[in-house]
Amino acid sequence: MVPIYAVYKGKGSTISDIKCETIRRRGQPLDDEIKCKYDRGLTPHYQFRISTGSNNPTEKIKVLINVRSTIEPYPLFCYFADDFKLPADSRFSLETLKALEYGVKVFDYGQKENVGSTIAIDYLRSHLFELDQFKPVVAPGEETTPEEVNLNEALHEYITEAKAKKGDVYIFGDLMPKQSKDISYVDNERERREKLELLQEKGIEGIHDIHMNQGNSDTKEEWLTDNGVYQDGGLLLHFTEEDRWVGIFLRFQSQCTLTDHETGYCTQAADT
Repeated sequence: MVPIYAVYKGKGSTISDIKCETIRRRGQPLDDEIKCKYDRGLTPHYQFRISTGSNNPTEKIKVLINVRSTIEPYPLFCYFADDFKLPADSRFSLETLKALEYGVKVFDYGQKENVGSTIAIDYLRSHLFELDQFKPVVAPGEETTPEEVNLNEALHEYITEAKAKKGDVYIFGDLMPKQSKDISYVDNERERREKLELLQEKGIEGIHDIHMNQGNSDTKEEWLTDNGVYQDGGLLLHFTEEDRWVGIFLRFQSQCTLTDHETGYCTQAADT
């Protein structure tokens, strides 16, 4: 399980410090003002800062979104829902989500609260969408046709819209306390305890793992121990004046889509 599964509700009007990374050595323009930097580690992210609207600049948190896998196939499977509506059989509640106060909601570890919650995301069990709605989106740095956009560009379109229209932004993923960079254990329960202590003492640095967090079947032990149910990441944007929702959901092609109902571990190989 991810150490601190949470949802953060922020104000789109506070979005700032937008940055992006690419595997292209010379970098890559994102718009007239932003140029994506070369990522030597070949694990590029799209990132920005956001807050609840507080006048304290130190309360802005960093949002880190993977835009390329570290293993082949490199493009992520993505579902961008421009006018997101829940299916009739969904167990997720946008109304409950909308009622949250601005700030962070941390879920209990062990998934007991998550399973019963109507605002914890599970790509395979919450009935938010059909998996065939996911399509591979070109990883930044790879060649595109004139009709294609890479994942940095696709994300940027919606994040800048949320800023311009002052939408509410809901970010689901793993919370990072300040000064927690060197805390990482195979024992995620121990990692959670130490990070929660830092969270209380130092505050929030940011949020990452904004993608599906189950079905990991790769060789890295840290990815396997992140498996769990009702703890998937993603973004929901609410444009309140239009009462329109946008859903952004990401998963790696190496992740399987049949998982154990308790552990989130694969029960089949990844179906790409």
